[in-house]
Amino acid sequence: MLSHKRKYNSLLKTNLKNTKGVTLIELLVVLALLGMILSLGYSLNFFGIHTFTKGSIQANVQQKVRLAADFITKEIRYATNLKIIDPSQPIPPKDDIEEDLYYIFINGNTIEHRYKGNSRIITDSIQTLSFERAIEESTKKTIDNILNFEIVGSDKKQTYNMKSEALIINLPKNNKILNENEDKPSIAICYKKTLPIESNPNEQWGDYVLVTNYLKIGGSSNINALDTTSFINGNYTSTGSSYIDASEIYIHDNIKMTGSTRLGKSDNSNSIYVNGDIKLEGTSKIYENLYYTGKIKFPKSWSNGPGNKIDNIDFPDISIPPLKSDSWYSDRGFTSNATTKDTMKYFGDSYTFKSWNSPWNDIFSDVIIVSKKDIKLSGSTRASGILFAPNGKVTITGSASFDGIIIAKEIHLSGSASIKYKPCALNDLPF
Repeated sequence: MLSHKRKYNSLLKTNLKNTKGVTLIELLVVLALLGMILSLGYSLNFFGIHTFTKGSIQANVQQKVRLAADFITKEIRYATNLKIIDPSQPIPPKDDIEEDLYYIFINGNTIEHRYKGNSRIITDSIQTLSFERAIEESTKKTIDNILNFEIVGSDKKQTYNMKSEALIINLPKNNKILNENEDKPSIAICYKKTLPIESNPNEQWGDYVLVTNYLKIGGSSNINALDTTSFINGNYTSTGSSYIDASEIYIHDNIKMTGSTRLGKSDNSNSIYVNGDIKLEGTSKIYENLYYTGKIKFPKSWSNGPGNKIDNIDFPDISIPPLKSDSWYSDRGFTSNATTKDTMKYFGDSYTFKSWNSPWNDIFSDVIIVSKKDIKLSGSTRASGILFAPNGKVTITGSASFDGIIIAKEIHLSGSASIKYKPCALNDLPF
């Protein structure tokens, strides 16, 4: 019993001697490590907040610069004359501005739009704004109707630079963008403009000879419709010696031209707008008033390609209308009688004109053909009026010709077929 008690007391004394607390050095090491962890966490948190703030400011500056660029591009689109202004030329107060003059200029750190009796800030956080006439790189000649501009935005040491260009579609051919002091920095533009007129929706069709999603022409076929517009909301393909003449030609996709085909006239009285790539082969030709957004490929024998590459093109807001109901057409005198004659109004699945006229030099005048599928003219058929096939194809072959307006999903021409423009009564449009 005594021996067990002695062993217990000896063990208790040993344990009491080995018990230790936290030393001052250990405490200091722990505190130092904790401080380093907290400091690292604070640094990461600060860096994250700083990066987020910096990114937000940068995005805000970019948005303001793009807003200003979009405004300038759209605002001067309809300018009828335009002059670049340097700092030596004062901007008049809003009440002293002539009735039909408009100014866009930098004022402090804002871009201001000023005209008779009105002034408004387009955006702020702008450091510089400059304008210059566009120059064709290959020829080093100025382009009459394209304005280059540069905007630099800045906010809390965050900057954003944007260079862009604006196409002026209403500038008369004998007018040019004026810049009397090319060597001086430019800060403003002064211009007059013609505003688009709000009108009956059907009135927009009065200037169109054709509207389609795909156009293919070949042989010696042609579309000869000066003072009108051709709108192709898709690809355009041409072969042989075919050609298109129209005041304005819009192609909302790619172009492929082979053989000796032609787009436009040698006197550059047309304007051609292509929102896509262009491929020219053989001796095919597009004349100089060409504006395109994609790539252009032309024969190596050419010294340089035609036209002007630009960032974007404002296309007409137009599309192929859908068919109305069967009752809509029957209520307006359309029938399924396929006998070809003057002033006929046909509505049905498909329609094929007879392949000759009697007498041979006669023409089926003022017809209105509405097809759920396709329409075909061949042989020596001659007709005028309106062809409407929104879900199908209009095919004109042989020496057939049509004068009027064609609206179809696809239009194909071959042989020596031709299309000419003939105005129609807007109330006759079958949609």
